[in-house]
Amino acid sequence: MWHEAQEPQRGALHGILQCAVGLHHLLNNNHRGCMLEIGEGLRKLHRIQSSDDLTSFEEQMDAVLEFVYATQLEYAACSEDECVALNGDEESYKLLGDFARGENLYILEAEGGVQRLVYHPSKIKFSKAAEDPNGMIQEVQRVNTPVLRLEFKDYANM
Repeated sequence: MWHEAQEPQRGALHGILQCAVGLHHLLNNNHRGCMLEIGEGLRKLHRIQSSDDLTSFEEQMDAVLEFVYATQLEYAACSEDECVALNGDEESYKLLGDFARGENLYILEAEGGVQRLVYHPSKIKFSKAAEDPNGMIQEVQRVNTPVLRLEFKDYANM
């Protein structure tokens, strides 16, 4: 569909599809692929003057990308026994390594008609509220799963 479209619809459709592929990668444990696809999709969407629905979708996808990036940093910094602070220097980024490739770090949950991505790696202990001042028991981190509802008239007006 996006191949035959003209700009700006082509870029919008391609960006939306890349964001969807990124979410698919995330739930199939390809965290690096997730960040790359969502990042590229958002780059395309940010270039377009868009409707309120598409702008809301972009904001939600921005939140997902930030969530995945932040939780990847946290995962890289935690071992079975401790979590170290990552300060953004080059050594910190080396800890990301292969972005936990193949490890199931995220699950999808539904509650009250809202779907959320939940960060839940097996090597970090979680509780409903943060209990441990040393950071070993973490509050469960979630982000709403983006929803985009467009009608044909919205597509034509992109």
